[in-house]
Amino acid sequence: MKKALLMLMLFPMLSFGATITRYVNTGSTAGGNGTTNATTGDNRAYPDPATGEAAEQTDLVAAGNIIDFECSGTLPITALTTVDGWTTSTTCYISFVGDWRMPESGNPWDATKFRHDSAALIYNITECVHLEYMQFSSSYTGNGWIFPTGTPDLTIKNCIFRGGTQTTPEDNWAIFTNGSPSTTTIINCLFYDFPTVNTSMRVIWTNSTGHIFNFFNNTMVGGYYFWRAIVVNAYNNIIQGAVDCCLNVTFLNEDGNIANTSEFSGASSHNSVSVSFFNAEGKDYHLSSTDTYALDGGVSDPGSGLYSTDIDGDTRSGTWDIGADEYVSAEPPVVIDEGWIPQVIIFGW
Repeated sequence: MKKALLMLMLFPMLSFGATITRYVNTGSTAGGNGTTNATTGDNRAYPDPATGEAAEQTDLVAAGNIIDFECSGTLPITALTTVDGWTTSTTCYISFVGDWRMPESGNPWDATKFRHDSAALIYNITECVHLEYMQFSSSYTGNGWIFPTGTPDLTIKNCIFRGGTQTTPEDNWAIFTNGSPSTTTIINCLFYDFPTVNTSMRVIWTNSTGHIFNFFNNTMVGGYYFWRAIVVNAYNNIIQGAVDCCLNVTFLNEDGNIANTSEFSGASSHNSVSVSFFNAEGKDYHLSSTDTYALDGGVSDPGSGLYSTDIDGDTRSGTWDIGADEYVSAEPPVVIDEGWIPQVIIFGW
């Protein structure tokens, strides 16, 4: 007991297994310590993910910690973020979380929220990283916008990837992995506006033998090849508008997927069909109530508890829908009869 008390006296602030929160705000400037979301003062937010990453590099595994960078601001991030020099694991990782949220209707891109919109590589990753509620768009002519190398495990959840009108082959490699085998898991993401004019426009592909992709409930629109030379577990994904959905793809497990080409063999999958979106022309890729394939057409809980909501934050229930959106019917309006006037009767007068 005396030894325990002595340890508490010597190390009163020591803790293990914590989530460390740091802030990134594009309205801030360099020189703060990132402990608040303020844009002035010594405790002000980091101005971009790269500055925060460089300042906070540490051994997360030794302390059993997670570090969470909460990202906000109206200015676009145009510079590269290299995530390297840490010690991480699948349970002790670096998380970047944006302030973007999928609107219930309309074009999903929000120029008033945190976003990566540049002509540069966005993330060069050699550590275990989670990316959530992010907006990505780039015209980078290199090895993908997000470039995991080495042996990191990467998780991307509830994000949007917006393509462009470029014709240079590498411009629209949204995710390209290279290096030793590892795992990339993508959940509830929307990929759209990817060009189809060039056979080298591979939205997601790998140069890593043995790298495994897990795709759960994503909506993907466009691209010449959407998946290229990857090994994949695929459940509840929509691929529409691709010239050739998959090239040299090895499916480890696959079900509940939809493609506009002939790719899938799962019992609940559909080939050469079109999904009905609410307003595809207006970039609104929520499911239409008239859809006959994606609504209640998926595999329920394919991640075995890994996630239970959609890109809107709506709870998935029953037989899950296919794609990033779980269709939720609008609540009926409350009707008030303005012709009815309550009567008040006062007794005793």
